[in-house]
Amino acid sequence: FGQWHNYIRHKVAMRPVTKILCLIGAVMLRSGNASGAAVKKKSTKKKTFDTSKYSKLCGTAFNENGHKLFSRIVTASRHPTTTVFSMEDTASPQHKAICWMAHVDKSKPKFNDSNLLQRYSLLVFYFATNGDKWFNKKQRWTSGEHECKWFGVKCNQSKRVVEIGMGFNNIGGVIPREIGDLTMIKILDLHGNELTSVIPIRITELKRLEVLMLHMNGLFGALSNEFGALTNLRELYLYGNYLGGKLPKEIGNLSNLEILDVASNLMEGAIPESF
Repeated sequence: FGQWHNYIRHKVAMRPVTKILCLIGAVMLRSGNASGAAVKKKSTKKKTFDTSKYSKLCGTAFNENGHKLFSRIVTASRHPTTTVFSMEDTASPQHKAICWMAHVDKSKPKFNDSNLLQRYSLLVFYFATNGDKWFNKKQRWTSGEHECKWFGVKCNQSKRVVEIGMGFNNIGGVIPREIGDLTMIKILDLHGNELTSVIPIRITELKRLEVLMLHMNGLFGALSNEFGALTNLRELYLYGNYLGGKLPKEIGNLSNLEILDVASNLMEGAIPESF
């Protein structure tokens, strides 16, 4: 990668695509299927999770709302089994997050809050990255205020997180997989910190992500092929880490990518032809 410039600009002209839909024959709408049998309706009942065996997960027993909080977060997560397993580890950021919400959170979150998983995911991020050692002293994190008022967090009108901007804030530890549950986020800026981990694969689930800034940290490992799924990405800054391996050819799928900076890493090989 010694021949690379600091910034690689990659622009792809959008080509109009015309789709022709041919309708052959007539379409008949029936209340049953072809054989006349009734179509079984899908159940609209929300999934629940038996929390009885985890009543004293935090030492102090959950009250009724605490049980429902626990159940809702587990069922709303994309990996319920892994979520429960992590919560059982008393030293884990997941355990600290659920226990803080159930027993300490002054906002008294309700189990039917549509953004409940969002608050939990941000709290896991706080505990996983040594939030008590962050530089900013007006952070409001773990204050009981709505998470949209927390330092570095911006939300849309629906109070969904669309941006996290926390450059040079002494953020250490690891980026937790729960970052992938912030599905509306467009800008993730964690540059100039002390993060020392691989880039979690679940970052590639953030399909609306437009700007990813992880430069000047201690991140290592290779970039996943799944990065090719971030088709809305316009700017990707990864320079100044310890990333190795080769740049995946799937990077060529990022038709909106304008800036790619991976200088000062441990990568090797040629620029993929697909880029």
